[in-house]
Amino acid sequence: WAVKRDIAGALVTFFAPKDNELDTFSENLNISVQDVAPDMTLEKFSRIAAGQMEAVFEKGVEVVKSEPFVFNGFSAYNYEMRGTQFPLLTLRFVWFFKDGRAYVITYAAETLYYDKHRGTLDSMVKSFSLGK
Repeated sequence: WAVKRDIAGALVTFFAPKDNELDTFSENLNISVQDVAPDMTLEKFSRIAAGQMEAVFEKGVEVVKSEPFVFNGFSAYNYEMRGTQFPLLTLRFVWFFKDGRAYVITYAAETLYYDKHRGTLDSMVKSFSLGK
């Protein structure tokens, strides 16, 4: 996996190695952080974020998961969507709040290869922690 910092607003992005010369998309996991207003709740943020993604992709996606859960001790939200039009991508988002900031972890993969790296990516996500 290659690691790059500060790509498209993400603090860090991890890129999977290409499968072959014809592989045109690098599956990736990125982490971004943004300040949130003091009155922003996780529920409201989740509605806004999901609504924005569905508006951008319009009818070209199927929502696979949209649910709150506990992530490393934080109240969090898990949102997964699968593209139904080319390119066929699956995107998984995990977000949570801490100290007035939203932490967003995003995994993007070609749907065909989504499960190939899922174990590695799940381990990466589970290992995420915030310094003290």
